[in-house]
Amino acid sequence: MARSAGRRRCESVCSKKTLQFFAADRFPGQPGHAAYSQRTGQESNIQVERLGEGWFRLVLTTFRSSSVEAGQRELLPAAIHICGSDSVRYGRYQFESSDAIDPAAPEPQRLVLRQEIHCGEIADATTTSPPTASEPGAQWRPSIEQEQLVESLTYAYFSARDQGEYRQAYALLSVSLQSTTTFERWRSQKEKFNASAGPVRARKIKKVTWYKDPPQALLPGLYAAVDFVSQFTNIDIHCGFVAWHQQQDGSFRVIREEENFIDREMQEKMAEPELATVRSRFGC
Repeated sequence: MARSAGRRRCESVCSKKTLQFFAADRFPGQPGHAAYSQRTGQESNIQVERLGEGWFRLVLTTFRSSSVEAGQRELLPAAIHICGSDSVRYGRYQFESSDAIDPAAPEPQRLVLRQEIHCGEIADATTTSPPTASEPGAQWRPSIEQEQLVESLTYAYFSARDQGEYRQAYALLSVSLQSTTTFERWRSQKEKFNASAGPVRARKIKKVTWYKDPPQALLPGLYAAVDFVSQFTNIDIHCGFVAWHQQQDGSFRVIREEENFIDREMQEKMAEPELATVRSRFGC
């Protein structure tokens, strides 16, 4: 019997000093977001997001490159085009790949590479990422009510998704996030995940990080990034974050979410040291 295609989703950085997400990646960029798009071939696509002064994130979706190194080479012409006469410096990257475990499987290998670049020289040669969002200062702290609200909203959001209450979950997304994907498309993605993952077995909030007026955000205000871990019948390794933004009426809405996971079939094919590395990279 032919095996189904296995999927893995991983993140890494060019610098080996750190592996965690940086705050600027949790919030939409400044004006100029997705300001450039280039087709590199019939089955490759590059989109560019402006992160800040001289910083960009290139998102490559390709069936031509099967490794990070090959994807970075495929991105180089676009990076040179963006930077013009300035030099190109590669920074942090994340990647997601889907490949067929069985060579006879019809699904082709797919790579999604999110690569940050900087145009021009950087004063600090060790810098590999744009300036991060600032955390609240010592004189400001969220209220107990705000902390409790964000935690309860996060559990409610996931509960609605788990139980197929998609309209209820979608209503918690910000207007800007809803504008990027229709309800039908969003629901289809969540239904596909639920069918693959199976019933949820456990979920826990690991921590909540608060940001006030982060410089990389499009809108000022109060933000909360909620890190979580989950387990499903068919997925043991699943974690990520949900970022919330406080609205003018005091409520919070989801402005971004990130999920990292490995399905059980892929997990069973990996040695424990490999799984430990993946868990560390995912933050699980």
